[in-house]
Amino acid sequence: MKTILLALLLSGCVSNPYKDMSIYERAWQASHFIDVAQTYEISQDPCYFENGFLTRDVIGRNPTTTKVAVWGVGLSYGHAQFTKWLDNTDWSPWIKNTIKTVDLGIKVDAMTNNYSIGIRIGSSNKHKRGCNP
Repeated sequence: MKTILLALLLSGCVSNPYKDMSIYERAWQASHFIDVAQTYEISQDPCYFENGFLTRDVIGRNPTTTKVAVWGVGLSYGHAQFTKWLDNTDWSPWIKNTIKTVDLGIKVDAMTNNYSIGIRIGSSNKHKRGCNP
């Protein structure tokens, strides 16, 4: 877990220094950090599986911790680069802000859904009836 946390923190530094990150990108990266930590918990608990349609296609239904770390760092870096590109387009601010709002909303929805189904970071998950790991 310490390796995953360190890798995620460093990926943000390498991809886009924090001093240059927009508030939006900082919020997304923080949300992503939590989502990856939750995904790590999923990888350690047989009562849960990855169900995010795109994430599941990339790292699998029952990912290893290595796949979780690579996915987390890769997406963190890729997102920072995407945001940098988006900010440099000549698209209207309304379009850029709409894309950012929807994107952040999807990430926050994943985090809150994980919490609502019982996934806890750093403590015992709250298993639903019928699963005893």
